Parts: sequence; structure tokens; C-alpha cells
Amino acid sequence: MKTVNVRREIVTSVRSLIIMTAMTVVPEMLVQLGYSKIYHNISDYGMTYLLLSPLLFLAFSDFLIYFLHRGLHHRLVYKHLHKPHHSFVNTTPFAAFAFHPLDGWTQGVPYHLFAFLFPMHGVMHLISLTVVSIWTINIHDRVTLGIPGVNSAAHHTIHHTTFRSNYGQYTTLWDRLFGTYHDPARVVPLWGAREIREGSLRQGLVTVARGFFCLPFCSARMPPTGLLMATVTL
Repeated sequence: MKTVNVRREIVTSVRSLIIMTAMTVVPEMLVQLGYSKIYHNISDYGMTYLLLSPLLFLAFSDFLIYFLHRGLHHRLVYKHLHKPHHSFVNTTPFAAFAFHPLDGWTQGVPYHLFAFLFPMHGVMHLISLTVVSIWTINIHDRVTLGIPGVNSAAHHTIHHTTFRSNYGQYTTLWDRLFGTYHDPARVVPLWGAREIREGSLRQGLVTVARGFFCLPFCSARMPPTGLLMATVTL
């Protein structure tokens, strides 16, 4: 991976994150003012709902993001909003937030919308948003865990090389249902994408831990790790 491309990913991500953060001030203020369904007492909805709500959160956002992401590939929208992100074909974790600000904000709408439609504990909502950020970083990384039905780094790499497949965020369900699923095992050799390494769950956890520990010392010349992008987001 050329250092110049990594630097461009970093610059684009930092710039976009600053603007996207400003764009989320209004919905976050509405949450703080009590207009959302965020709650703070576990007893309000019980422990069972507390534990199930993150799964509902992921299912809801996975469904909406598939269609939002696919819509961003429409010819009337793509060149104006989503094309900057796809200028990074062989991505690293630093490309995770390298969007046109309006593009990134649009794909983040489901996460905010959920809080206004469904009850969710405040801490659980924060944890879920953190997981979302880590996942976004991971699918732009080299390591894929190869879990059946999960939209992994391998699937998203194919999305960046074919441009017309694997729009899903967390699962491959909606791609399979709507005919946009491409199996990485079959597509990678044809498109000449960079090597995608399969790793075990243990390797994936090590990648996450290594990312946290190396934050103050990471160099853009180092091989990508699952959380190098956290140097920008923290």
C-alpha cells in the first residue's frame, strides 16, 4: 500500500469526521433534551430487553443502510457524494471514515433514527455506537473472520473493487435477497483485489487489542490493523 494513499485516507477521514460531528449536534441535542426514547433505568424495560436491544439496533440499521448505500450508488448521486470514498480501492482502516461528509452522515442516520423510534438504554446505545465504529474500521482492514452470513472485510473489499455488489453493513442477508451478493472466494481471483487474509476469532481480538495499545506509536507505513483508525476517532 502506497504511503501517499494512506495519507490521503487519513486527511479525508479527519476532515469528514470534523464536519460529520458538527452535523450530528442537532439529533444529539434532541436526545439530551429528552425527545428520544433513550432511557437510563434498567427497570423501565427489564434486563431481557436491555440485552436484546443491541441486536434490534443492528438489525434495524443493517436493513436501512443496505438501501441507503445502494441508493448512493445511483448514477445521479454517486459522482457527487459516494465516489470520493470509492477512490480508495485497496482500502486500509484509515479509509473507514473517508467519505464526503453528507455521504457519511446519510449512512449514519439509521443509528440516530433508532433512538427516536425504539427504547434503548443510554449506556447500551453508546456501546452499540462504539461497536459500529470498530466494525466500520474492520471491514476496511485486511483480516476477515469468514463467519457465514456476516459481511466481513472480504465482502467489503469486493464492494470496493466491483462497485455494484455487497452493499450490506453487518450481514449478507439483504444482498442475498436482492441479488447483489458476490462471494469473495469467487470474485477476488477475477478482479485481482489485494490479498485478503482469513483469521481466527483469536486473531481478530488480537488485532483489536493491538490497535488500542499502538495508538500513540502507529505509523502510516505499518501494516493495517483493525483499530489504527482509532487514532483519528478518539
